[in-house]
Amino acid sequence: MKEYQMPIAKNLKELKLKTLEELEEEHDEVSKSTQICLDYYLNEIRYRENSRIAKSMFYCTIIIGIFTLVCTVATVTSLLNIEK
Repeated sequence: MKEYQMPIAKNLKELKLKTLEELEEEHDEVSKSTQICLDYYLNEIRYRENSRIAKSMFYCTIIIGIFTLVCTVATVTSLLNIEK
C-alpha cells in the first residue's frame, strides 16, 4: 500500500516562477488526494488572470483616450472651419 504524504505548501516565489499550465497540473494532481489546502493554487491562478485583464483594460483605456483626443481635435477644427 502506498503511503500518503501531505503536500508541502509552496512559497510565493515558487508559485510565481511556475507557468499557468504547471499550476493547473499541480492543482489537479493534489486535488486527487485532498480537498483542503488548494486555495493557494486557485488564488495564484485568479491573480494572474486578474493581472492580465487589468493590463488589457489599461491599454484599452489608453486607446480610447487617444481616439477621444482625435475626435476632439477633429470637432474643434470642423467648428473653426464653419465659422470662416
